Amino acid sequence: LPRGQMAWNTVPAFAAGDAELDMLANILGEGRSSRLYQRLVYELKIAQSVSANHMSRVHGGTFEIAYTAMRGHSLAEVEKVIDDELEKLRSQPPSPEEVERARNQFKTDLFKGMETLSGLASHLLYYDVVAGDAGYLRRDLERYDSATAEILRTWAKKILTKNGRVVIDVEPNPKAPI
Repeated sequence: LPRGQMAWNTVPAFAAGDAELDMLANILGEGRSSRLYQRLVYELKIAQSVSANHMSRVHGGTFEIAYTAMRGHSLAEVEKVIDDELEKLRSQPPSPEEVERARNQFKTDLFKGMETLSGLASHLLYYDVVAGDAGYLRRDLERYDSATAEILRTWAKKILTKNGRVVIDVEPNPKAPI
């Protein structure tokens, strides 16, 4: 099946916009209740799968949307709908429910990742190395708690532009042996 990916350069870990971009990825394409999954997979039935994620690192990050078209549909069809949804996000802030769901999902994932001793140690080490403070957990949570729908819209307008991305489309070769 045809597969595509869009990617944008973003901000470093713990920089302004990092938490907001995490939340935007959740709203757009993390899980079956996300905007892109609902629109592409459930409503229009033109995509087999779609996901979005934001990966921040020490010197910069990447926001990615990956998608697979359904048989009989093109990547161009899927990309048009993604562009429409991105434009909606740039012009209208997400709903309070979407913001709260994204915030709660981040917290759930964070605390679930710290349930084991090794997970807790990994998080504390990450905070120490990247944020410069092993006790950064409270400030990390505050970043997500202070994100508003309007701030999310501002970051969508700033980062998720049509001219600021790379798009990779992979089409199957019909002559390739199976």
